[in-house]
Amino acid sequence: MKEGKSEYIIADTLQKLIEYYRTHFVYEEQLMRSNDYPDYLKHKLLHHDFSKKVLEFQRKIIKGQSILVFELIDFLMEWLTKHILVVENNIASF
Repeated sequence: MKEGKSEYIIADTLQKLIEYYRTHFVYEEQLMRSNDYPDYLKHKLLHHDFSKKVLEFQRKIIKGQSILVFELIDFLMEWLTKHILVVENNIASF
């Protein structure tokens, strides 16, 4: 941030995240469908909401609008701790 590179780094990181989650979500949703996971639609909606929020952050960066880095970090940390550690664990148990 002191060197003025934070927006470039955030933009690059968000792009990599988008590329990763698109592939991951498709794979995970195929697994849930093929195994008749009972909360598939609810889980797919969580993926949609995550995608929407990440793309919103990306649009702001592309338009040159400032974003609160800590808001992005909080959002991602919440996703990691709640979604991956709790929700994904339910899928794995199923």
